[in-house]
Amino acid sequence: MMEKIALLFGGDKKMAVMVLVATAGVILIALSSFDFHKKPQEQAEKSIDVTLDVQSLTKEYKNELERQLEEILSGVRNAGNVDVMLTIGSTAQIEYACNEDTNQRADGGEYSKQLAGSENPIIAKVNSPKVCGALVVCDGGGDPKVKEDIYKAVGAVLGLPTSSVCVCTR
Repeated sequence: MMEKIALLFGGDKKMAVMVLVATAGVILIALSSFDFHKKPQEQAEKSIDVTLDVQSLTKEYKNELERQLEEILSGVRNAGNVDVMLTIGSTAQIEYACNEDTNQRADGGEYSKQLAGSENPIIAKVNSPKVCGALVVCDGGGDPKVKEDIYKAVGAVLGLPTSSVCVCTR
């Protein structure tokens, strides 16, 4: 087979081998630009179009926190059935990664340059919403000991002063 290929190049086997190696290299370079692990087009579009709705994120956080507090506070001795309502002072905040490079200048200052990259934002950090108040309504809210235990528990979990927590009886 090599002789047939060499005939194409005037009988020069070295030239035939060099052309074959060069052709194989070009093919490998071309193949390396393809992503064989790509998702189907439909899934790729979904991942690109993902957006975070800050208000729904805040609402989900608030609802989950209220549910967890109701569950744990119902375990307080003589508390009975417990309902919790939280007041949110700020929504969740999303911090996006910057696509820039910061370098030192000769005079000691810094400069930044924007780097080319994806148009899709990359989330670096999501800050939870700030809880600023809590209302707890429970069957045992009239008992001073139950009230004190609930004040302490809610204050400890949420980091709130007792002035920001209200405990009422059902």
